[in-house]
Formats: sequence, C-alpha cells, structure tokens
Amino acid sequence: MTVKEKLAQYGGFLDVGILQHGFAPHMRDYDVVFEALWGKEKWADAKGTYHLRFTHCPEAATTTAVSDFGWKQAWADVFTDHAQWVAAGEPEGFVWGACWSTAYPGLSYIDESPRARHWSKRLGKPMHEVSIETEAFQLRVVFYDFKVTKFSDEVRVLHKVMFPLESQHDEEAG
Repeated sequence: MTVKEKLAQYGGFLDVGILQHGFAPHMRDYDVVFEALWGKEKWADAKGTYHLRFTHCPEAATTTAVSDFGWKQAWADVFTDHAQWVAAGEPEGFVWGACWSTAYPGLSYIDESPRARHWSKRLGKPMHEVSIETEAFQLRVVFYDFKVTKFSDEVRVLHKVMFPLESQHDEEAG
C-alpha cells in the first residue's frame, strides 16, 4: 500500500482538533497531536487523542490562514490567553489562546509535489508531501512515511465545542 493510500484510509483528517505540532525533540520527524470524535474507516472508533508522526521530515512550513484584518484585530497579548480574553469582555478578534485549531478542510496529499521530488532526488528515497489546513494555519510537510498512535480515549477540547455535532453523528450512525 502506498503512503497516499494509507493516508486515504484516515478519511482526510477532517474535523479533528490539532492541539500541537512541530518537530520531534530529536528534530528528524514532525509531530502532530490531535483529538478526534469520530471518523471513517481507520477512525471507526476514533474518539481519542492521537499522535501523528511524519518520519524523516527534511522540510515543514507553516503559513497563517488568519486574514491580515484578523491579525490586526487580535494583535494584543490579551488574545493569547483565553482567561485574559474572557476577563477583557471577549473582545472581537481571533482568540489565539484557544490553544487548538480545527483541521478543515483537513489533510490532503500533494500529487506530483515539486518539493517531494526535490527531496527524493537529494536523499535517494521516495518522499511525499501533505498539506493540513485549519482556520488558523496551513502546514506543508515533506516526509518519508508516517505513523499514527493513539494516546488515550480522552477528548478534552473537542467535547466542549463539538458536542452537538457528536450527538448528531451518533444519531446518524444509530
């Protein structure tokens, strides 16, 4: 099975909550920690907190998805701490202090990626590129393979904000 086919089994990584992402402490791999309430195929019993590791990652780039206006509106430090934002009367603007981001439209495999081709030539291994889009950022990662590990059945963040969607999904499944 190809990397693209393996990724497709995860249903596009749609509507998961990204809690953190960045290079692993050893700096070779790129990690994404996320929560999921449900999903397709591999996520059939998806509820939980997961670790997605892109292995052998020579390149990762993150670009903001927040508009220029959104940045300007939420420039003050009060937007980086949820409790301070609430205490300030919940001013209009992007609340960085939510400390998570919804993966939507989610993960997509980049076919014929020039970046993956470049790194494949340099490293002599088949490399791949994916994009993960959220309301806050777009992440592009060039990597060799990936692993998904379930940390726990807990979903602390998504339960607070997506409970109505979870109930609707349960009704549709039942």
